[in-house]
Amino acid sequence: MELSEKLKQLRADKKITQEKLAEILHVSRTTISSWETGRSYPDLQMIVEISDYFNVSLDFLLREDKKMITKLTFDTKNKRRFKALISVMIALFIVGIGMFISIWNNQINEMNPNSIQIEKVEKVAIHSRVIDGKEIGKDYKYYVYVRMNDPLHRFDEVTGSSNGYDSKENAVYAHFQVRNSLNIFSNLKNNKKLKRLVVDSFGAQEFVNGVKGKYNINKNIFLGGPDSNKKLIIDAENNK
Repeated sequence: MELSEKLKQLRADKKITQEKLAEILHVSRTTISSWETGRSYPDLQMIVEISDYFNVSLDFLLREDKKMITKLTFDTKNKRRFKALISVMIALFIVGIGMFISIWNNQINEMNPNSIQIEKVEKVAIHSRVIDGKEIGKDYKYYVYVRMNDPLHRFDEVTGSSNGYDSKENAVYAHFQVRNSLNIFSNLKNNKKLKRLVVDSFGAQEFVNGVKGKYNINKNIFLGGPDSNKKLIIDAENNK
């Protein structure tokens, strides 16, 4: 006798309807009907619940039903394969995340001026001097004390400035770099500490190379730029 026939007989012996059994097992009436006609089979967990409810052994329910045993064996193998596949996918995902973090953390990007809060600026005079027989005029360099509000970069990895010059805007643009970091809480804590950025004077070298007018003095000095992503350090009026 197959499982479908046994289930139908057990229900009849207990004198309950398909609707009542469906309610007890938390399935639909059509599911009970499909089991009793052999159109479908319950899974192993449901067979255990049926066994408990009718107080019969699993051996009694499954014995002589080769189709049911084959299905359960197939389902068990598929579940094992599925679990193995999920385990492999999780492992690959973890490895991928680890590689991404490792690569991303080693990248260096330009500091975003919009994340910088300027606390104080010190203007340091560089007096006239002679280099390679040519007199270099007075210029300034600047100590810019800042804090950074950027949780994805390390403020302790700031590099020296690289200055660009725009004659039309009468401006010098100082650029700094920071290193990527996903250690967000540590970044937020360390980036609140005051950091000194040094905007150097490159007028001397540029003059020696035959290019005049690129001193810091008498110019607007910006952090970042020349696009809209910049922050004024000192204006030309206060930079004489």
